[in-house]
Amino acid sequence: MKYSEIKDLESLDAARQDVSEKLGLKGREIYANYDRVRESYTPLSIFAVALKRISGNIPFDRLLLSAVRSLIRRFQ
Repeated sequence: MKYSEIKDLESLDAARQDVSEKLGLKGREIYANYDRVRESYTPLSIFAVALKRISGNIPFDRLLLSAVRSLIRRFQ
């Protein structure tokens, strides 16, 4: 609703209610985004992302596999 269309108290109340509903929806949207961000930036997820990004340069999967193999050989 355009604010220039407000001519009487009924249209003012309708505009106020419309703004209040939009504000409530935006508040819930912001809270949902906050929850998603909070879950995404846990220490474990940050570590996982960092490990994934540097694993392109360093073959962590091969290093881990060789470490597991050496541990298995040591304890046999």
